[in-house]
Amino acid sequence: MDNKKMEIIEAIKKYHTIIIHRHVNPDPDALGSQLGLKRLLKDSCPSKEVYAVGEEVDKLLFIGDM
Repeated sequence: MDNKKMEIIEAIKKYHTIIIHRHVNPDPDALGSQLGLKRLLKDSCPSKEVYAVGEEVDKLLFIGDM
């Protein structure tokens, strides 16, 4: 595994609370990536607190909740 991947894995292991941000005025890709990463982390590390944050966009609520 390369160094960057190991850095990310070590950071995830190090912290109990993880907050996932995204850019303002998101498109479906931004929301899908953010919520997909949240699900992946919660499924892999159920004891961690994982939050996806940002303003909700009415027309994109079908993708998931912040």
